[in-house]
Amino acid sequence: MSHPEPLSLDALRALHREVFAPWVQALDLQAQEVLASGARFRLPCGSQVARGGGDGPAVLCGQAMAAAADTASVL
Repeated sequence: MSHPEPLSLDALRALHREVFAPWVQALDLQAQEVLASGARFRLPCGSQVARGGGDGPAVLCGQAMAAAADTASVL
C-alpha cells in the first residue's frame, strides 16, 4: 500500500485555519516543517496556555499540550 504525498507546509497551515474550532486556533499551534515521515509543530507557552509555576516560571498546562498533540495528529 502506498502512502499519499505529505501536504505542503502552506497547505497544512491552511487546513489548520479552515478545519479547527476557534479555541483550538487560540492555542497558536504553529506548523514549522513537513517531512515525509511527519511534521514538526511549535506550541508557544503564552499566558493563555500556562499556569503559575510557584516561585519559578509558568508551566504549560497539560490540557493545552493534549489539545496540541491531538491537533497535530489530525494534521
